[in-house]
Amino acid sequence: MAILSKDGKWKVNGTTIPTPSKDTTISHTNVTTSDSGRTQDGKMHITWVRTDVTTIALKYSFLTGAEVKALLDLIQGKTFTFTYYDNGVKTMNAYCGETSYTEHSYKLHTSEGGLYKDFSANIIEL
Repeated sequence: MAILSKDGKWKVNGTTIPTPSKDTTISHTNVTTSDSGRTQDGKMHITWVRTDVTTIALKYSFLTGAEVKALLDLIQGKTFTFTYYDNGVKTMNAYCGETSYTEHSYKLHTSEGGLYKDFSANIIEL
């Protein structure tokens, strides 16, 4: 990986990855059973399955083809430890949902496999 800097706060299985170059969105979800909800008397009945499941929308403005390949090799079709920054460095067990990116240019960074833009990957806590 050649273009982006690495601050050491972002890792997959201990391998440092580039520091995200765009606003990275971190969300927390609570999972309930399908029978949770309001009854006709207006009372809420919740059966918690799990609370505070973290999802990170990892984003990069530009990556070389080599950087895209290296990231995909680390996260696609696998479970892994993911270290990230959210008001401090944290690590979670995760998998990757959807990834997307756009080819920007074959002519730029040809030795690195071209240039891609708007790379995003959804990293979801196990």
